[in-house]
Formats: sequence, structure tokens, C-alpha cells
Amino acid sequence: MSTISAARMTKISRAQFRTFARAVGTVAAAACTVASAAGQSSANFTIPQDSINAGVAQMSSASFVLASSAGDAVATGNLTSVSFQLASGFRVQVSASQAMLNLLSVVSSKFHGATAFELVIDRTQPITGAVTVEPRAIGLGHTILFRFDKTVNSVTAASAMDAMMTAVGTANVTLSGNEAIVSLNGVPDGKRITVRLSGLNGSQTAAASMGFLVGDVNNSRSVTQSDVGSVKVRAGQPVNATNFQFDLNATGSITASDISAVKVRAGLGLILP
Repeated sequence: MSTISAARMTKISRAQFRTFARAVGTVAAAACTVASAAGQSSANFTIPQDSINAGVAQMSSASFVLASSAGDAVATGNLTSVSFQLASGFRVQVSASQAMLNLLSVVSSKFHGATAFELVIDRTQPITGAVTVEPRAIGLGHTILFRFDKTVNSVTAASAMDAMMTAVGTANVTLSGNEAIVSLNGVPDGKRITVRLSGLNGSQTAAASMGFLVGDVNNSRSVTQSDVGSVKVRAGQPVNATNFQFDLNATGSITASDISAVKVRAGLGLILP
């Protein structure tokens, strides 16, 4: 502040001096309030007490970055939350949130020779209900595809459990575009399970219950003479989209081997739990 000479002081009235002093005091008090203000925070960002971005460093969290320079792409309006306000002039970078996923379908996919055929799973059924049955033999494993309306960027884990929440076999998951692909191994024949995905794009989950019973081609949750007859009448047919479930051993054609597989299982059904 510049020095006011004694000669200059004689030209200021007492009333003017008091007004000037009050103004200086108000500015100083305001400066102290800003400097000692308590920290402000929201669910995504915390500005600690006495922190002022003076343009020399960045203040950041997982979701926000307050850049060290206000000269590039500065905000033209205030950004607010329940707990704090970033005034116009801050440059702010906001992390994009993970897309909310909608589950479109769940299918059991298996190659018959060189061609994959998909059995649609009714994902609305509880594990104790009228679940969709996969009648084809496990072979090298079962593949369950969860299809969503958006890209799946991340997933934490996949699990396969029975009605008692006991793990059944092993479940491993990989991602490809809008699909989460679950590989199941070690699932016993005649078992009901729920396949569950957790941590989809952060915190979302998806699940579908189904059964595995070789030979149950009519999806009755038991193997009967009706299943035996259904496989027999298709013997010799090449596999296509309308008859693939009768190719129990997934060779690409319906043969005597498939008939034998359903015959020896007549009378068996899905186990509860």
C-alpha cells in the first residue's frame, strides 16, 4: 500500500477516514474467511480447508480435475453439487460414468462341428422354477453368453451356484463388445444352477438360472420316453437351427450315439437344490 503523507491526511475529513477504515477492515475480514473456510466436499470431490487453486498446480480426485491454468477451456458457468460450488473460470475435467447396461438375452452356445447353435435361456425363472434345460452333453464345457445393449467395459467375477448358494464347478468370464462370455466346467448332469455376473461396468449385476440334463430335449426337466422318441425320429438328419438340441453329443449330425445317450438317461430329472 502507498504511504499517505501528513499533508494529504489534512485534506481527508474524519468521516471519510472512518469510511475508508471500515472498507479496509471488511476486505481483510473477507480474506480471512476465505483462507480459513472449512473444507467442502461432495460424493466425488473434496476441497480441503485453506486450499486455494492459485493457478500453479492441479487439484484432483477420481472424478474431477481443477487445472492449474484457467486459460484453456475455462468454465463459463458455475458447477454445483449439494456441498460445493466451482465458480465460473475453473477448467474442469469430468470423468465419464460407466454406461448402465440392459440385459437383452442369455443363451447357451455350443459348436456342432464347425457351427455354433444357441439355446435361449428364460432368465426370468427362479432356480427352483421351470428353468430352461440345456440337453446337450457338457463336452469340453458349456458356454453361456450374456448379451447387453451397450459395450461391457469391465466385470469383476462370474459364479455358478446351486439353490443352497454352494459353488458348482468353475465359472470364468471374458468380454467381447456387448457380450459377457461365461465358460462353465465341472457342472454335473442333472444340476440346477444360477450363473451370476458381478461388477459389470462398475457395480451392476446380471444373473440367469438354468438346468443341465442330457437328453431332456423337450425341456420338461426330466428325461422320458417322449425325449427318446423325439431323438429317434430325427436320426440321420444334419444339424440346423431347428433340430440342434437333438444332437446331444454336438457332432454335427443326429446319430445312433445320440439315441443311446437319451435312452440310458430315461427316468432321470433335475436335482433340487
